[in-house]
Amino acid sequence: MEVQLDIRWIMSFIRNVKITLNQIRLKMNLITYWEVKITLNNSIWIIVGIAQLCTIITAAFQASQDVSGQRKFPKMLCMLFSSLLVVTSWLVAASADFATPYVWLAAGMSLSFIGDLSMAALLPWRHPIIGGMITFGLGHLCYMISFTQIADSNGLTIYNEAFIACAIVLIVTQLYVWRRILNVPTQPRAIVNGAAVYGLLVGFTAVYAAGLWQAVGGLWLLPLVGGLLFVWSDFLIGWFDIGGRKMRNPRLWIWITYGIAQICIVYAPLVHLLQ
Repeated sequence: MEVQLDIRWIMSFIRNVKITLNQIRLKMNLITYWEVKITLNNSIWIIVGIAQLCTIITAAFQASQDVSGQRKFPKMLCMLFSSLLVVTSWLVAASADFATPYVWLAAGMSLSFIGDLSMAALLPWRHPIIGGMITFGLGHLCYMISFTQIADSNGLTIYNEAFIACAIVLIVTQLYVWRRILNVPTQPRAIVNGAAVYGLLVGFTAVYAAGLWQAVGGLWLLPLVGGLLFVWSDFLIGWFDIGGRKMRNPRLWIWITYGIAQICIVYAPLVHLLQ
C-alpha cells in the first residue's frame, strides 16, 4: 500500500514538473519573440530616423531660388520627407498593435501625403489647390478622431474647458481671416470658400489637440504644438497663394512650419508608447 502511494506521488510530481517546464519554455519563447520584435523595431526606427534626418539636411542645403528670387526646398525632397512621415506613422500603429487611434492617425498622415502630391501638382487633378484642401481636410478629420479616441481610451473626455475656449477663439479668428485675407475678387469663390472651410478643419485639429492635452497631459502637448504650427502654415498659404500678398520666401516657411507640425503629431504617440 505504501509502495503504491509512493508511486502515485512520484508520478504526480513528475507531471507537475513537466507542466512547470512547459510553462517556463512557453514564457521563454514569448520573451525571445518580444526581444526579436523590439530589436527589429529599433532597427527600423533607426533606419527611418536616419533617412528623415538626411532628407532634412539635404533639403536645407539644396534650397535654392526660383525665377522670382524666392527660396524654396526641392520638390522631390519634400515629397520624400512626407512619404517617410507616412512610413513612421504606420510603424507607430504597428508598435501599438494597430490600435484604432493610431490607425486613424496613420490614415491622416497618408491623406496628408496625397495632399502634398496634389499641392505640388504631381497628381492629374484639374485644381491642385482644391484637391489638396479636400485630402488635407480629410486627413485632419482623421487626426481629430484619433485624438478623441486616445482620450476615450484613458477614460477621459476631450470636450473640456480648453476645447471650448480654443473653439471660440478659432471661429472668431477664422471669420476675420475669411473676410480680410481670403475674400479677394481675383480668386474663384470655390477656392475662397473652400479655403475658409479648410482653415476651420486645420484649426479644429489644434482645438482637439488642446482638449487632448488638458485631458491626458504630459507629452501630448506635442500634438497641440503641431496643431498650432499647422494653423500658422495654413495662414501663410492663405496670405500668399490665395490672398496674393507678398512675403519673403513663403514656400520655405510654409514647408518648415508644416514639416515640424507633422513631426510633432506623428512622434507624440511614439514617445508615449516608449514610456
